[in-house]
Amino acid sequence: MHISLNIMTNIFLAPMVGLIIILIDYYSKRTTDIIQRRVFTLLVVSMLAAMMCDLTYAATGGVPDPALHIINWLVNSFYFIFLGIAFSFMFLFLEYNANGSLRLKKIAACVGAFNILYTVILTLGIVNGKIFFITQDNLYVRGDLYAIVVVFPYLLVTLAISNVITQRKNMTKSQFALLLVSVLPAVIGSTLDLLIEDSQKIWPSVFISLLFSYLFIIRMTALIDSLTGIYNRRGCDEHLLALGKITRRKEYSFIMIDMDRFKEINDKLGHAQGDNALKDVAELLRASVRHSDFVARYGGDEFIIIAPSEDPEKIMEHIKSKIEEFNLKQARPYTLSLSCGGALYRPDDVETPQEFIGYVDKLMYNEKERRETRK
Repeated sequence: MHISLNIMTNIFLAPMVGLIIILIDYYSKRTTDIIQRRVFTLLVVSMLAAMMCDLTYAATGGVPDPALHIINWLVNSFYFIFLGIAFSFMFLFLEYNANGSLRLKKIAACVGAFNILYTVILTLGIVNGKIFFITQDNLYVRGDLYAIVVVFPYLLVTLAISNVITQRKNMTKSQFALLLVSVLPAVIGSTLDLLIEDSQKIWPSVFISLLFSYLFIIRMTALIDSLTGIYNRRGCDEHLLALGKITRRKEYSFIMIDMDRFKEINDKLGHAQGDNALKDVAELLRASVRHSDFVARYGGDEFIIIAPSEDPEKIMEHIKSKIEEFNLKQARPYTLSLSCGGALYRPDDVETPQEFIGYVDKLMYNEKERRETRK
């Protein structure tokens, strides 16, 4: 059965317009996360390309014309290629938001190699008519090995979902829910299309998935400091609320960090260099801890690190080591100096995480006073 162009247009109209609006709105926000921007953009664009191929088939299918027969064969071939690319970027999107950029290059290389293999198998199957073939009436018919082309996307999505679930501890409940829900509609719609030919559930389902993905991006953007790229005060407050529910079972290191002589950098070198100094400190703090550890700009030139089951003294030593390495390079017209205060928050502490921050903040300012007194 061939679905008419009119019906296909009605099915495609909302998803296509919706995805275009999402892209326009996404770029108007000018998010600072360049990697996320590239991955999500390529995901949406490849999905739109696959949609256009499907819509073109609706216009050319069933019309007995030799030229349209070739076009029909081409658009259906590219449909599978673009769909494979789209699911690859969906996998990378979930990987990046679950684990950051720590292993993204290696994962992307593996996905790229997998895509090459998929394209080779797909091409061979299309050429010999085993994936699909076009009848004399210019209609698309699934081949005997059609199921092979869906194994690759489903494998990627299955791995991505498993990865998100295993990294649950790195996210708040709302972040985890949004990220997980962002992929499920696409999986359900693809499954229905696989089981029921011409069901055309994939595109409305894909749109719902990408809409949830965009809601996840918006939510994360609200919790991220636009200058440094780490969590902001709001993100810290949400993390502390979530932490209050689980700290009775684990120990956490709380470390407050304050920049020394930050005002001098601003006054003598200008606010642009002051911004660079804040970004440098954020990058050094992130490099001093594990990816799963929490790092935020608490306010102004003050930062906070929260790390489960760690020795606060050890973390502060790592921070000082990173600062020394940075200053030795002399890559900036300033040197960095930090005052740190840290303590271990234990399950039997009567204070809430929010109250414990006040205690650690005092430790940090005591350290700052001692450093200034020694000068």
